Amino acid sequence: VVLNGDSNSREIKGELIKKSSVQNSDGKIEKEILYQGAVYYRDGSLHLSDATGSNNKEKGDLKHTRLLMQEFSISRSSLKGLEVVRKGYSLETGSASITYKLKNEQVNDYLGLESGAQINMDINIFEPTIAGKSYGYTVIFRKDNLYHSEGIVGKLEEN
Repeated sequence: VVLNGDSNSREIKGELIKKSSVQNSDGKIEKEILYQGAVYYRDGSLHLSDATGSNNKEKGDLKHTRLLMQEFSISRSSLKGLEVVRKGYSLETGSASITYKLKNEQVNDYLGLESGAQINMDINIFEPTIAGKSYGYTVIFRKDNLYHSEGIVGKLEEN
């Protein structure tokens, strides 16, 4: 799901794309789009738009109607209690990242993982955020073949 918000209209709209990938007999990864359709965010939850394409191989469904970041909040104090796996800063891009080990039942349940699973949580901070020009963060949850990311990007309000 990719969402974009408009601060003027206060609308949040986006697109749900469900993909599949398999390794063929030659060892190459073949990707296929199973579903692609419009979504919107209203009253604290995601909804599929009625106007969806007919070229879809699967029915459109939202596994979750809320974003993980609505269910699992991150604060400086909560991060202090986590083990840091890796920190990084790119002189080329000016961006920074930090990876934590995370064991959280709420996150595991949302991602469909077994109880007690430990995952990696990456927080990527874009250069304009570090420079104080705007803000942008990506939070990525990873374990084995699981990859779930949510990002927030925006402009700082002018005084």
